Amino acid sequence: MSYLGFRKLIYFAILLVNMLFPFAIQAEFENSVSDVSEQEIILDTEDTNIVDELDDDIYSDEEICPEDETVSTEIDDSFFSFFDASQEYVSSSVESMARNMDEFFTSNRDFYDTSGSYLSLKQNVIFREKGIIEYTSKVKFKLRLPNTEKNLKLFFESPEDKNPYDISTQTENIPTTSEEEANNILGVQADSGERFGWKYKPSIGLKLGSTIDPFVRFRFSKEFNFAKWNIKWDEVPYWYDSSGWAFDSYLELNRKIREDNLFRSATFARWKNETDQFELSQVFSMFHTISKKKALSYYAGVYGVSEPNVHTTHFLLGLNYRQSIHKDYLFIEVKPQILYQRINDFHAEHSVLFSVEIIFKK
Repeated sequence: MSYLGFRKLIYFAILLVNMLFPFAIQAEFENSVSDVSEQEIILDTEDTNIVDELDDDIYSDEEICPEDETVSTEIDDSFFSFFDASQEYVSSSVESMARNMDEFFTSNRDFYDTSGSYLSLKQNVIFREKGIIEYTSKVKFKLRLPNTEKNLKLFFESPEDKNPYDISTQTENIPTTSEEEANNILGVQADSGERFGWKYKPSIGLKLGSTIDPFVRFRFSKEFNFAKWNIKWDEVPYWYDSSGWAFDSYLELNRKIREDNLFRSATFARWKNETDQFELSQVFSMFHTISKKKALSYYAGVYGVSEPNVHTTHFLLGLNYRQSIHKDYLFIEVKPQILYQRINDFHAEHSVLFSVEIIFKK
């Protein structure tokens, strides 16, 4: 072996000893302590001091590791706290904007979610093609009953407007028959509870028409934020004595585009035991805040059914301009729409709706 090779071998041996020697000492010490504990030998004071000194020597260097981990954790926390704060701010701002839009456009969600008394009076004038003019009205009433054991609210709803594609009531945007439109609804709703992350509101009442039709309805709702999206999910099973069980499912995605723009995707499905089919809709909307008293929404929707196979029955394009003309309870609306129906070979049907609404709520 050459001198240079022998020299490298010596260096490698020294390096190996330096690396293994501390672990050998620690292993030997651990074995000795284990043997002592198993034999239950009582050490005298002098031996105890020796063990303490060995403890200090062995673990003094290892105490640096927890400190390093703490410093690393603090750095990680401070590094990600900026992203956590930004994510929380964006999520809360999207949620707040979505709620404000729902409240301003007085959707059904605002009516059902309000915790106090509520009264809405709305008068509509609809101008259709061929000079057809229609006058409709809508009343929504909810009264808290404070003297009951549980917080209950008495509610009343008059027939839906003859324009069934009202974008401000996206959970009720499936066309209704003339018989259904002629019925008022009177019932009692309980305050919401919560279980497994879902809020629920049960209600019971009567559909008032040519005959009295009792009903029971449960509304389950869940709301959460994901990245830059605010997500709302409603499930509404209900039962009518005349038609049996039905089920409404509604999924809403909201995203804040700018400080004054909100994008919304609303997916709706309704199943009825009476027809044994699904009624479906998908609506995309863009809400634009002009000022504190003015807002505008653009929307496009497609509607369909599942039988005999899934097919489209209607398309809808339109916009909704809404303005507060006195404080926060008197509003006017203008809604031009273009409706394409399958039964009319998807021929464009134009209409313009003007409405005045007064709202009292607490």
